[in-house]
Amino acid sequence: MQEPNDDNDVQDRCSCAVSLSSFLLGNECKGHCGFKIHRADQSTVGSAISVSGRWQASAGSQQSEEFLAEKCDVLATDFEPRYTSLSPDQLRKKIHLRSRSPAFAALLRIRSKLLLKIHEYFMSRGYVHIDTPIITTNDCEGAGETFCISKASSSKSDDFFDKENVYLSVSGQLHLEAMVSGISQVYTISTGLRADKQQSRNHLTEFKMVEAELSFCSDFVLHLIRDLLSNPAIADDLLALGSYSPEGHLDILHRIVEGPSFPRVTYAEATNLLSTKKQKLTGGFSKQDEAFLVCLLFF
Repeated sequence: MQEPNDDNDVQDRCSCAVSLSSFLLGNECKGHCGFKIHRADQSTVGSAISVSGRWQASAGSQQSEEFLAEKCDVLATDFEPRYTSLSPDQLRKKIHLRSRSPAFAALLRIRSKLLLKIHEYFMSRGYVHIDTPIITTNDCEGAGETFCISKASSSKSDDFFDKENVYLSVSGQLHLEAMVSGISQVYTISTGLRADKQQSRNHLTEFKMVEAELSFCSDFVLHLIRDLLSNPAIADDLLALGSYSPEGHLDILHRIVEGPSFPRVTYAEATNLLSTKKQKLTGGFSKQDEAFLVCLLFF
């Protein structure tokens, strides 16, 4: 935050407005940080504004500082700011309005900070980031149905890839395994694409995935959730997402932060735990088995 009496210029869009007597009290929500600036001006929701003024100590209890506007220019006006009442499903169809929704903007900021935390974690431990290809000849270990690439032209004489089957990547794992023979610790945050029509969050057509490979592994546990949730910079964003989360979801996240260290068990111990709870195992652990273990060990 700024020092009191610092002169500043702020440009952004007005996210909400309340009429008070002869002037308008507006909330301006900076897309890159999420803080609010209170000002008085004859503008409307969605207006692009440029405000000049200074920071001062707040007389109220809801914020530590206030921005006293001395000059406000309306650069452009949004005549129909309907995005304020659009549902999540409607916003998914109107991509250009997503960032103007407080909940979607909060989600984008959390996603950005999470990616930064992941990079910081691996880089601080000597890992090398590898950009794995999206177009690949690897059909990665049956990880899911793949999209096969071909030109729009149906002419066989004009085969762009010389008749070799080429896919959109489902996983960068095999590329990382090739790299780890020369660089002992590698990771990637890559886009996966899966030709799977099942409609659930576990079967997205396009998704981001963190993958790591290392030559020597003795104790490898990530605590990104704990680090992320303990960051005060995202507290407001988590609250903004509350309306789209299941009841009690935020309490669960805080229990993760404030609770004991994450439990760690061996494969044999996990198998025994599932057996004692009458869980049937057929081969490796299913997603249901993993979810059951999390509930059993953590909650």
